[in-house]
Amino acid sequence: MRRSTERILVSHAGALPRPENLQRLFDAYPREQDAFTAALPGAVRQVVGQQVAAGVDVVNDGEISKRGLFIGYVRDRMAGFAEVPVKQDQSRPRNAGVTGRDRRDFPGFYAAGLGGFSGRPAATAQQDAAYSMSATAYVCTGPLSYTGLAAVDADIENLRAATQDRDVEPFLPAVTPGTVEHWLVNEYYPDDESFLEAIASVLHEEYKAITDAGFLLQVDDPTCRTAGRCSRTSRSPSTGSTPPSGSRR
Repeated sequence: MRRSTERILVSHAGALPRPENLQRLFDAYPREQDAFTAALPGAVRQVVGQQVAAGVDVVNDGEISKRGLFIGYVRDRMAGFAEVPVKQDQSRPRNAGVTGRDRRDFPGFYAAGLGGFSGRPAATAQQDAAYSMSATAYVCTGPLSYTGLAAVDADIENLRAATQDRDVEPFLPAVTPGTVEHWLVNEYYPDDESFLEAIASVLHEEYKAITDAGFLLQVDDPTCRTAGRCSRTSRSPSTGSTPPSGSRR
């Protein structure tokens, strides 16, 4: 891991806006998926270049390849769950957003327009739509497994190509087991502990691919009690340093 005694090195949390042309292809999924994949390496170079121009020392790919960003993208990299429509006469799924339980327990407060994100009506409306009573619940119906090696390898290679001639250090973000457990409903494993361990085993494959590539790993919740157990440290060939596993950069 890069260090400095001369100044504070700069990084950021992870997700960044996609370039406009890439966003158009992203919005046309699945019709334009092949064009999106072809445009992705150049878009990653553009996003990395913007970070370098802003003075960022530890850069990533902006998560621009990921559908659903740091929570939803793993749905495309995991097997063992099913999408279940939630009907109007059913209760909200347990993963009904960060305000899901409050909305259920205090409906009058939200009906009066006092909930959501203050000063951000567009974001509030988007959240309301995403977590409405007709939303899809994601239910674990069998043994979980990781299916995303090709996707994470593509992320690694795109970021490696975008940073190879720049004086920066690359990192890739990944979701933690606790975050996945929040939105994925368990109907297969016997208890919460074994369910969380299964998720950690799945995500270990992604963590391992990232760190074995010599990249720093950023997880969205450094306090997750399983994060350190399901990631593996790897010595970076470019810096000779060994980053702590499961840590936030």
